[in-house]
Amino acid sequence: MTRSRQSVYLVLWVTLACMLAVPRAEAVFPHHPGREVHKEIEELENEWRTAQMDNDWKTMDRLLDDEYTGISTNGLIQTKEQAIAARRAGTLVLRKLDFSDVKVRVYASGNAAVVTSKADVMGTNGGEDISGHYRYMRVYAKKLGTWHIVNFIATRTDEGKPGK
Repeated sequence: MTRSRQSVYLVLWVTLACMLAVPRAEAVFPHHPGREVHKEIEELENEWRTAQMDNDWKTMDRLLDDEYTGISTNGLIQTKEQAIAARRAGTLVLRKLDFSDVKVRVYASGNAAVVTSKADVMGTNGGEDISGHYRYMRVYAKKLGTWHIVNFIATRTDEGKPGK
């Protein structure tokens, strides 16, 4: 295992461990801070989707945490700066980005959330066709009253292209 891959796994495990480190009683009888938090996260997911489709890197810059770490389907790590630079360059072109099976789970007394979903994508990245079906996990953290995306990981679920 390469050193960078070990770093990726370490970041993911530490993030999840921090979010799941709740008192035992809360783990058995989870406190739900209310539907409001779920709704906030769902709205942020919609805002993120729109920004992706419109190549709105300014909105993405606002939503991504300064310490953001993304992991692509080929295992590459991407920082916030790299993600924004790629969008500004306009090499990623999405014609379709549909989410389904969206699940939002709230942790840490309403200050952390994990979103899992299916994504049906049609588009290109640097001229390469990236169309397909994916599963992803996006992690949000509330810092100083504002939600930010702190982690992201995606996995291709098939080798086929939509419509085939």
